[in-house]
Amino acid sequence: MYKLHTRLHCALAVVLSIAIAGISHAAASDEGHAPLLLSQSEVQFFSSIEGQIDADTWVSVNGPILWNRDLYARFDSARIRYQLPGIAQLGDQSAFYLWRYSMNARIYLNGTLVAGGDSLNPVARNLHRPLLARLDSSLLRNELNEIVVELRVVPGYGYLLPPALGDYELLLVEYKARYFNQITLSWIILGITLIIALLGFSLWMFDRNNKSYLYFSLAATSWTVYSINPVIQDLSVSIEVWQWLLHTGIDVFSVMFVFFNHRYFKLTRYRTEIASLVYLVCASTVYALLPMEAFAQTSTLVHLGAFACWLYCIGTTLWLAWRVKRKDALVFSLTYAVIFGLGVHDALLNTSVSESLWLSHFFALNLGAPLVLLSVAVQLIWQLRRATVFTETSLRDATAKLEESFNLREKLERESAASEERARIYRDLHDDVGAKLLDLVYLATDEKQAEIAREAIQDIRSIASIPVENTALLSDWIARTRLESMQRIQKHGLNLDWPIVTSEHLLTSRQNYHLTHIVRELISNTLKHADAKNIWITIVAADRLTMEFVDDGRGLEDKKEGAGSGMAGIKRRLNELQGTVEWRDHDSGGVCVVLTVPLTQQMENFLQAP
Repeated sequence: MYKLHTRLHCALAVVLSIAIAGISHAAASDEGHAPLLLSQSEVQFFSSIEGQIDADTWVSVNGPILWNRDLYARFDSARIRYQLPGIAQLGDQSAFYLWRYSMNARIYLNGTLVAGGDSLNPVARNLHRPLLARLDSSLLRNELNEIVVELRVVPGYGYLLPPALGDYELLLVEYKARYFNQITLSWIILGITLIIALLGFSLWMFDRNNKSYLYFSLAATSWTVYSINPVIQDLSVSIEVWQWLLHTGIDVFSVMFVFFNHRYFKLTRYRTEIASLVYLVCASTVYALLPMEAFAQTSTLVHLGAFACWLYCIGTTLWLAWRVKRKDALVFSLTYAVIFGLGVHDALLNTSVSESLWLSHFFALNLGAPLVLLSVAVQLIWQLRRATVFTETSLRDATAKLEESFNLREKLERESAASEERARIYRDLHDDVGAKLLDLVYLATDEKQAEIAREAIQDIRSIASIPVENTALLSDWIARTRLESMQRIQKHGLNLDWPIVTSEHLLTSRQNYHLTHIVRELISNTLKHADAKNIWITIVAADRLTMEFVDDGRGLEDKKEGAGSGMAGIKRRLNELQGTVEWRDHDSGGVCVVLTVPLTQQMENFLQAP
């Protein structure tokens, strides 16, 4: 699933780059219906503050109308005059089209206003808005006609590329296409940028520890200023403040992506981050001090630092894709390359006033960067989804373990309560029944009755001595049972050979209880029926406990395995322990009993258990 997502993300980045490149050329007209560009004109510069125009100061110009430093210092307005043929040649469906100019314009046909605002004050920013004027046949003359374009500029941004003259329907198609690409799309992109910025902040609020979300949202927020630039007309601040804010936002966008890149790929490069912050402060200071007359060309040079940030991001992600085999790094490198390419494209446009270049191109970074941001946002959402799925899985596992631990604790509490109750019963048996049996010992009329009472007392004492804990060491059980058996056997003059075994294996309380009674029953059978002199007991503990009981008595004789109540009791107890038992005659005479019982765990595992 992750590989599929990476491929889709990569395909999206490629499609975006191709689409943006196509859109940036979409303003070009069909060569078969290209309008006539009016290169020959006469221009008259003047100051709107002084309000005086010298009617005799027309200057002939061939090509675009451009301001220079000297003109910026003296004039903020100009009148550009174009001579047109008579109505017979123009026809009644002609139009005059300003497709690129700065900053505001009005169009007069034979002295009558036909397009543009009623006033040029205050200056409206129409840097990206085309202006189309339909030439009303009622205003056209039979002979020569005159169109005057009144242009208002701000320092550093004053030009008029050769306008177009042609059929109204054809120019209307061109006008609508350029207006959609430069204005309508800009509004759409602005909305996308704001949504992406809100999305980035939402991701960061969801996961405050992931700073990559924060820097991504800051980058998207800073880009909203640039997204507003093509569509905003009436500024509430001075042009100097707006230009400073606009170009600082571009550099913030670039620097924030350096920080984002480091946090997303978990890179620790504080020197690079400090250097990028120093560049940002210096660039912002330069923008604040630049005179408007030199702003367009100088700001492009300052933005070389932003280009360096993107080259660094491209190089870093390519290195990660090559050395660490990060597929998402390869996708990001392609995404960054799209932004870098669009930035170079716009920088060339910003420093050029070529009519051939502007006819087929316009600023594309404004459209491309938010779409690239959207591509990165898709990757971040996918990353968050994977983290959320991992968290949910971990939470389910933790919940299951907690529930298992709770059930185990509840079981242990029940067993502990049962053990405590058994201990109370054992004590009562020892104190009450044991005392009465002791009376029987002293009141017995013969030794046989006294011996039976003594054995009953010993059984009660052994029951009461069984630990109430859920588990006990096998070594402790062997030591306790061996001592009891030896004391009992020696009273009857027999010898017991039972080697001491040291083992870390554990016995449950059930195993402890049943094994104790099995050993007693085996010894009782030997004492009563075998006429033996020696008993040998050996124990081996591994995954299973194996006990071998041997005496030198009569053997099984003609009894079948399992016959008698004692043997049946031993077999029943071993069935409860999921064990096995085998009776056979020993090679040297006597009986041999081999029993096995599964063991659960060792002491070291018990201590590590939750």
